[in-house]
Amino acid sequence: MEGASMARDIGENLRLSVNETHYLQKLVKNHMRPGVMLQQGLNDKRLFRFYSETGRDGLGIALMSLADRYSALGSLSENDLAEFTAGIFQIMHQFYEQMKRPKMAPFLNGNDLIKQLGLKPGPEFRRILETLEEAQFTGEIKTRDEALALARTLLQPVA
Repeated sequence: MEGASMARDIGENLRLSVNETHYLQKLVKNHMRPGVMLQQGLNDKRLFRFYSETGRDGLGIALMSLADRYSALGSLSENDLAEFTAGIFQIMHQFYEQMKRPKMAPFLNGNDLIKQLGLKPGPEFRRILETLEEAQFTGEIKTRDEALALARTLLQPVA
């Protein structure tokens, strides 16, 4: 049985609320992500995606990841644990840093995609807007024109 579905069953057995059960499932499902991010190297894009997908729950997920790592005590050196702990704290610190940054108005919105690029609302819409938001947050794009150029390249078929 998959961990997230086990968490659902446990939540139901403990008579947790629906929200609490969903939170528990999210923790279990995502608790390996912080470790993977640390292995791949932390950067603004990875952190933005992580917190965009997990929101505030990313903090609990990071702590769960740390607890999971500590549960494997015998197989890890003290240096490995200290390094992992520092990485988790960095992930958590970045959440608060992101929260402090003023939310910038997007360079483009759905109406712009319709008017400027002739798109019709659909699944592609959301993907493009999310990619533009991420690129704006990480500083890949700094102007409306750069956002339009990126949106156009996102519409190009992949060869």
